[in-house]
Amino acid sequence: MLLSGPFRKEMSAGFRLTTNNRMELMAVCVALEALKFAGSDVVVYSDSKYVVDAVTKGWVFGWEKKGFAGKKNPDLWRRFLGVYRHHRVRFVWVKGHAETVENNRCDQMAVAAANGRDLLVDTGYEGSSGDGFFEQNVRRRRKIVNLAETNFNHLSTPMYRSFGIFGLSAALFVAAASCSRMQSFELSGRIDGLKVGDTLRFERVLLPEWNYEPAFDVVVGEAGAFAYRGEQAHDGYYLMTYHPKSGRAADADRRGKSMIVTGGDRITLTGTAEAIYYCTLGGGIYDDLALSELLYVADSLGRIRSGYSENARAAFARGDQAEGRRWNELFNRFYADDPGAARKRALNENYRKGHPQGTLYLLVDRIPTVAYRPLAESRAFYESLSEELKSSYFGGVYADFLRQMESLAVGQSAPDFSLVTTRGETIAKADFAGGYVLFYHWGLCPGSIRIDGQVRDLYAAYKDRGLRMVGLTESVDMIRRVYEGLPDDESAAGMRSALAGMLAHGWPEIEVETDRPENGRMLERYAIEGWPAFVLIAPDGTIAARGYTEAFFSVKEILAGALGGTHPE
Repeated sequence: MLLSGPFRKEMSAGFRLTTNNRMELMAVCVALEALKFAGSDVVVYSDSKYVVDAVTKGWVFGWEKKGFAGKKNPDLWRRFLGVYRHHRVRFVWVKGHAETVENNRCDQMAVAAANGRDLLVDTGYEGSSGDGFFEQNVRRRRKIVNLAETNFNHLSTPMYRSFGIFGLSAALFVAAASCSRMQSFELSGRIDGLKVGDTLRFERVLLPEWNYEPAFDVVVGEAGAFAYRGEQAHDGYYLMTYHPKSGRAADADRRGKSMIVTGGDRITLTGTAEAIYYCTLGGGIYDDLALSELLYVADSLGRIRSGYSENARAAFARGDQAEGRRWNELFNRFYADDPGAARKRALNENYRKGHPQGTLYLLVDRIPTVAYRPLAESRAFYESLSEELKSSYFGGVYADFLRQMESLAVGQSAPDFSLVTTRGETIAKADFAGGYVLFYHWGLCPGSIRIDGQVRDLYAAYKDRGLRMVGLTESVDMIRRVYEGLPDDESAAGMRSALAGMLAHGWPEIEVETDRPENGRMLERYAIEGWPAFVLIAPDGTIAARGYTEAFFSVKEILAGALGGTHPE
């Protein structure tokens, strides 16, 4: 089924032998291939977590880098990626067999087509020597294809443009918001020290999750310079990383050089290879003196801070543990102690005040902060934006994220979940009905290390009064390996103690970076973007507290009032 405004079209077909996952993925492939104009804005609604999670969580881009080794359906994933990058595509998961009218209609068509004749052959499946061939131990399957056409009437002058979509077996439908031609842009740079054969790798930054997907590589063909001309479906936010042909890039206090690129931009980079992540940007939004000054100060501070990191690394390399720890401490305290940091904050505030209706830079910068800023503040920022910014791609991202955060406010019903613990036990929201449950997202970060002992004390104080607790972390085994690899001397005593406490948690643990998609979706459902994070669900199934370190202290007060006694200090 395909929808756009009042327009709707449906068609159906079936495959004689295939799998559920292949059909879910093929649906998206065929839909995107049917688009007649590059740069279409498309929202895919699907009840397939296999497809939705693989894209929204960035897993498929990691599989691509590894040549899809050990992964099922590589033919379809390559097909998907080949067309996905020509459009603006957003995925939304919907619950199957629930109250989504369009999804239920797709189910009806699926049943009808499954009982039909002349079923098609999935050659990528039947010709396989075993790539998922006996998935779910079923040899013969009938899967459905729903085909639809729609028009795009979002433009000022209505123009009829059709495309098709296959929605297979488990129901998939697509809503098209608009269609526009691809935006062209140019990047060039004069970077002293770049050598022929060096690679500049550009990744798209996917907000608000801060996931990354490969965009393009630029191989240096002339010493000290590079140039690239490309196209994008919408305004882009890119991260550039430097990969020398030989040796390694210098350490920096950031992962790469970020930049915002709009249609028609000619962005220039000027600097040196040894400090490439602090090079100067020109063109596009960067032709603004106030923004240029702000970024110059930020880059200058970053270079100084990176020097501290280099000094620490060199000290540890020559065995001077005390000197290494001294430089590490200076690195960690830098933005609190350095006078330049205060200037940066002042420049940022002046830039904000000088643009009361916002800028694209301010909009992109604020998107991730919606996860932890007060809702009223985030709403006020959005309302202050110009209509042009609100209607932009990143304006839409901000608005969607804001709506999600409003649905996660205190007093709202907590989203459902079904999770598998490290012990293989399944837990669901219904299991905690009538009592308090605290989710604690933790990991190898200074914030988690500092507060973990207090969290353990809280659990000890209230576990016999009705509090249940669940940990969320990337990998317990990874943390265990870090613990076991620490030197057995005084230099690592503090870290050893902290990690030992983390590994001795007395509550069930959920690993979110696993092959279990629902575990990973827990962070997405609750908009958890960092560590430490807390979500307290009340006995009536509503959210009682949610947030980062500050939320922990709210949790303590709530539990003290609800469960009696005094909370641990």
